[in-house]
Amino acid sequence: MKSQCFEGYLVDSCINTNGVIDMIPIWCELNIPSEDGKFTGLYFYKKRGEVIPLAGEKKGEQITLTEKNSKGVVTGTFIFKLEVDRLLGKWRSAVGKKQFEAILYAVNAEEKKYAIIPKPDKLQLLGGTYLSQELNDNLQTDGKGKETIPRVKIIVSEKGIVSLQYTITTGSMGQFYESIFHNFTIGASNSEIVLKNEIANTSLNDFKAIVKKYLQIVLDKNKPTNPDDMKQAADCFSLESANSDQISSADSLAIMARYTANDESINRILNTFYLTRNSLVIVINGYLDVITPCRSMDIHDELSIPFTEIRKYFANGSNLQKFATR
Repeated sequence: MKSQCFEGYLVDSCINTNGVIDMIPIWCELNIPSEDGKFTGLYFYKKRGEVIPLAGEKKGEQITLTEKNSKGVVTGTFIFKLEVDRLLGKWRSAVGKKQFEAILYAVNAEEKKYAIIPKPDKLQLLGGTYLSQELNDNLQTDGKGKETIPRVKIIVSEKGIVSLQYTITTGSMGQFYESIFHNFTIGASNSEIVLKNEIANTSLNDFKAIVKKYLQIVLDKNKPTNPDDMKQAADCFSLESANSDQISSADSLAIMARYTANDESINRILNTFYLTRNSLVIVINGYLDVITPCRSMDIHDELSIPFTEIRKYFANGSNLQKFATR
């Protein structure tokens, strides 16, 4: 009986503060029979790599998988519906205190060489530093005054690519507090991916045009639309009309220019992104670059661009072409 390979996620239905669902990536190998019956398998959490044996049973379209610890005690159960190229269901702990949605996608066995996610000290970021150093440089203080390393969340981990996120909170008592989300997407070489390098040279302008379209939607949603907002914008942008009762025509144009996407703004936002299974998500952290008292009017948003719109622009053999081709 030939083993079938899957990779996918246990999905925590609780959404984190950035609106991202917490995904727990796993790798699974199952000896599913063509007819109903019992079979064996294994799985492991990609962050740990420790193999967990599975005892399985197939009844029609239903797959039941039972896991046990080293002492033979049942620790959890998967119940899946078998579909053409995926398994869809739930995982429940033996005592019923934990439950996750579970989804597994059929993949080639060769993908297993990328399955285990390297430790932070093996993930190289732009500039040559490693994620472990980045985390240690951004220690957070908990409620008891103890310094802790920021928790890294995995957004996606498939086909040798992993998108990671961690959050830091800036500010102190009596000052402006701000949560900053740091996103990194690492390729099969364990190095951070540079988005521009993933685009074919002949398609870069077309790719940027798509990004510009999505960016303008966000800018239009955030631009000032009434006199009070215009007054605040003039003040934050240090324009002459900030000290006047009315905004001059020249300053109105200057304000609107800040909310108009251009090549410079596109280049500025391309460095921070993450991936979902179906989209490239470009993260905007403080687009207007205004002073602290004006941060409430700054733009913190995301451009979620479906791969169906941009897949054709990825360079042959690039990380993103491989990831987006399904």
